[in-house]
Amino acid sequence: MAENERVKGNECVKAKDYKEAVTCYTRSIELDDTEAFSFANRAMAYLKLKDFKKVIEDATRAITMKPGYLKAFHRRGKAYHALKQHEEAIKDFQYILEEEPDNADVNKDLKESRRCLNDKLNKEPMVSEIIDDEPVTAPKIENKFKRVVIIEDSDEEDEEPKIEDVTGSAPVR
Repeated sequence: MAENERVKGNECVKAKDYKEAVTCYTRSIELDDTEAFSFANRAMAYLKLKDFKKVIEDATRAITMKPGYLKAFHRRGKAYHALKQHEEAIKDFQYILEEEPDNADVNKDLKESRRCLNDKLNKEPMVSEIIDDEPVTAPKIENKFKRVVIIEDSDEEDEEPKIEDVTGSAPVR
């Protein structure tokens, strides 16, 4: 009977009735909770419904039951990406590519997660201190002063001294 419910769930997915698919896969799991495919398929239906936390739960359960289950890793990686947990998504995508280096879809997902992680890291302000376990950032202060070195290259009193910018740009006169 569990297999029948899983097959019904697959038919619902083909018909794009993801809520009913979740119901069928759930009934299948209630009848037999030892089948990794039911968890992975329900994770896919949850992914279509954008219930990303449940995707992670079901995909992780499927991976626990069937280590190396690449579809479950992919679904979980997509859910992590959607939740902006890019480090975790990258790990899942990299795992898949170790097994299937030519998987174009996963390669695309990996690149997107890396891009988002880089964007996130480049936008995060520096944390100056932590108060009550919460990061507090200092406002960005523009440095309006430049450190300069004055170089005198002659003993003549009428000549203006040369001022050299120590930050590496051209000399200031």
